Amino acid sequence: MSKKVFRVLMLSLLICALCLCMLVSCTKTERQVSSIQIVKGAFKESYALDESLDLTNSKILVTYVDGKTENVNITLGMVSGFDTSKTTTGATLTVTYRGQSANFIYKVTNAVSIDTSFRYQFEVVDGGASLDVSVKAKNASMVANGVYAMRFTVSTTGGIALSEIKVASDKFGLECYQSSVSSAVIVVYSLNGYDSIEDNATIVTLKATKPATLGTLNIQNASMSDGEQDYVVPAITYTYGG
Repeated sequence: MSKKVFRVLMLSLLICALCLCMLVSCTKTERQVSSIQIVKGAFKESYALDESLDLTNSKILVTYVDGKTENVNITLGMVSGFDTSKTTTGATLTVTYRGQSANFIYKVTNAVSIDTSFRYQFEVVDGGASLDVSVKAKNASMVANGVYAMRFTVSTTGGIALSEIKVASDKFGLECYQSSVSSAVIVVYSLNGYDSIEDNATIVTLKATKPATLGTLNIQNASMSDGEQDYVVPAITYTYGG
């Protein structure tokens, strides 16, 4: 065997040995987790409706099989079961880390009980002389049986006057009870009883005058029906101007 071939062979063996040592070293750092515990204060015990999860300073105490422990930051990917779209007194979220899990019980509160993820949403475009307002259906796809009827009151402040209330789809009927230019009760319903409102679809469109300075558009006394049961939907406010 030539000296050149011998040197190449020895170099290859050395590289293989170094790779093996690195692999063993990496494996050793992946210590097996025995259990995890949610550190006190990692989560709030009570959340508002539709409140987001804040993981700032949220940690778990990790115990390894060798008895050693350390605090680990909780990331969003470690959390499952967190849902604030409905009010509840005893929901459970789960934190999972390297094969081990821990549970935390929390509640979701609101002024009135909410049992649906469906929401109404304003979309407002400045039309120059007036405001073009759309009321849209948010999270309609999360209603298992579909959304076939919707009822809500649109009210205004700051001198905003409502006009030209129209249903957005020819698959739905409209009943509008307008007590004044600043308040209207709107009922929208499926004409054939089978067509459900689609997610993010526009329910009705309205024309509205602009406020002199600051004004609001409000949806109150809101509900929807899946054809079998009526559900209360949270009120919303859109502020224009200022």
